[in-house]
Amino acid sequence: MSRINIFELLKEKYNVSNEMNKIVKLFNSKLFRYTITIGNYTGNNYQYYTPEELFELKLFKNWKQRGTCLNCGEMKNTIGIPEFFTFYTPIEDILNTLEYYKNISYLLVEKLNIFDRSGYIVSGDFNILSENIQILLNHLNYKDKIFEYEEKVILIPKNPAATSVAEISDEETAIDILIYNHHTLKGDLEAKRKILYSFAKDMNHCYQNLLIALEIILLKPIICLIIWISDIIIKMIKIKII
Repeated sequence: MSRINIFELLKEKYNVSNEMNKIVKLFNSKLFRYTITIGNYTGNNYQYYTPEELFELKLFKNWKQRGTCLNCGEMKNTIGIPEFFTFYTPIEDILNTLEYYKNISYLLVEKLNIFDRSGYIVSGDFNILSENIQILLNHLNYKDKIFEYEEKVILIPKNPAATSVAEISDEETAIDILIYNHHTLKGDLEAKRKILYSFAKDMNHCYQNLLIALEIILLKPIICLIIWISDIIIKMIKIKII
């Protein structure tokens, strides 16, 4: 009888609610240290921040996606992010929390450039936080999609068909396609109907452009043939006249 090795055992014992609570603990930890400089003197003057605290201090007010929220606390309350996770926590709450964390982590790295920002030291636990979130997303069969201009990250099912269609559409339509597959629209038929209507209009525009292109492609040889025949007829008439 073959035994289960320790790595298979780790996978077998993987527990979503436990992993979420570990991620919450990491997210609420002081992962950033800022050195306070007074004149030319540094000394041991440090300020410590959690990812959320630093995000709120440096980025939140100018974030395109804050809506009308005045701070992170209001946004979390509006979204309904739990403080603790159990076996009975709905999957929507888990995904909403991970999506919130992913947005903050992404903006700290890409907008604040935290790894190269003068005066800041980043704890190695910040990388562990990112890795654990990614492992959990893989376990749930989800992935993140980044919209750089929109300054947002959304979580979507690993749906190759939807992703492929989104990649050949303009950004606005791509966002609609991916949001259509977003977990928060599960059962929301009215919201999905509006997205399908928007998508249909975009496809109709593409269809019209395709017809114009085909018309040009098909008519051009015919026009050239008519011109060629007309030229021959004119030459024949000229010869008879002569």
